[in-house]
Amino acid sequence: MGLNLGFNEKDYKLVWAGMSGMSSYCVVSLLHSMVNCFGLPYAVLIHCGGNDIGIEPCGKLLFDMKFMFFVISQMLPGSKIMFSSILPRLSWRYSEDLKAMDDTRKRLNRGLKSYLKKLYYTIVYADFEDKHPSLFANDGIHLSFIGNDIFMHAMQSALEQFILTPHNLVFPIDL
Repeated sequence: MGLNLGFNEKDYKLVWAGMSGMSSYCVVSLLHSMVNCFGLPYAVLIHCGGNDIGIEPCGKLLFDMKFMFFVISQMLPGSKIMFSSILPRLSWRYSEDLKAMDDTRKRLNRGLKSYLKKLYYTIVYADFEDKHPSLFANDGIHLSFIGNDIFMHAMQSALEQFILTPHNLVFPIDL
């Protein structure tokens, strides 16, 4: 797909920004810097939150992430805002209780999808819910080569759906 998920051919320019261990608490300042460099974007896709699970209680993290999306909406008037759901993991940094961590992830995804559903776009990654080991790297946190390929393909398909059929606010449509 190349650096721009194949969107160069469609006259779209993608700018990637991220960092290892990214936290949702870094997103607003990162976006602020990007807007200063590149101007207001047509769309922004936010994929964060997984690294915050286990640091903050679920309710506080959900409140903080909702507030983050509110700030982003004020910062980027007219831009399409997209939330990329938090992916499952086979291992979590801050707890050995895999069920509790996954339940928190699911609650966050549900809460954010519900909060964002009327105005923003949400990508749901059903292919990862069975937590097949081949989708994950040996650490159980990061994606394997094939997992990353599936993740990027889903993102590409979601972006195309959101651009071509802007009234469909969830990808895939049938969820």
